[in-house]
Order: sequence, then C-alpha cells, then structure tokens
Amino acid sequence: GAALRLARLDALPLTFEESARAFDALRVSRNAVPDGWSGDLAAALTSYLFRVFDDTDLVARLAPAVAGALMVGAVALCGRGLGRGGALAAGALLAFSPLAILLARSATAFSLGGLLAVAMAGSLLSYIREPRAATAFLFAVAFGLAPSTDAVATTAALACAGFLLLEPV
Repeated sequence: GAALRLARLDALPLTFEESARAFDALRVSRNAVPDGWSGDLAAALTSYLFRVFDDTDLVARLAPAVAGALMVGAVALCGRGLGRGGALAAGALLAFSPLAILLARSATAFSLGGLLAVAMAGSLLSYIREPRAATAFLFAVAFGLAPSTDAVATTAALACAGFLLLEPV
C-alpha cells in the first residue's frame, strides 16, 4: 500500500485544485495568509512541509501520501474487533483500492480524513475489547483532530459519538 501511494508523486503536474491549495499553503508558509484559506489539517501540514523542504509537487503531495500509507497500516488496530482475517482483508482492500490510491496521491481535500476515520474506529474497537491507555489516547487524538480535517473524519467522529451514546443502552 505504501509503495503504491509514495512512488513517483511528482510524475504528473498538479491539477488546478491541487495547485490552488498548494499555492495557498506556500503563501501561509511565507507568513502571508490568503483570504478564504481553508486552514484544514492537510493544508497546514503542507505549509509546514514547505517551510522545511522546497516547494515542489512532491512536497505538496507528501502529507496525503503518507496519511494514505498509514491508513492501510491503521487497519491493524481493528484486528481484535474484526479478527486477523478480517483486518487483513480490509487492509488489502484499502491497499489496492483505486479511489483510496487516487486520493492519497493528490493534494486535494479529503486526503487525511480516511486515516483519522480508520484510526478512530480501530482504536475504539480495540479499547472496547481490551482497555489500554494507548488506544484511548489514539482515539482522543483522532477524535479531536476530526473537525479540523474534512467531512470523512467528521462523519466518522459523529458515528463514534453516536455509538458511544447508544452502546450503554
């Protein structure tokens, strides 16, 4: 999954939407916040990457690609809830899903929400099965970052909150 997401990120030029988001992140990295900047987590991470590295197409797509690779690995958190076979099947489906690969290889919106959604669901299932401080911390961090990311993570956070409200009933 990581090889499909990280290989040759700069092979194709940025699309119009990607270049607009990357240009806004570049301006933020140079201390000039543009009007109407979304300021979501992916754009903020990209602006920090532009401060550390050069402003290239590869760097603009690096944060979503790493998040997509981590999303495949985050399915391992669901191993206790889904079983090893179920977690392996879910990881394989995510690793080779064309839509997941496309979103992970582009610097557009909806690129980090999948990682947070899988991390929330996996850590919640793991915590319910066997309570540990590490899984509770991971759930709290993912749940807290969800509103600053995109609709995918926000919807997953709402679903987890609904589950936590209905589970005692």
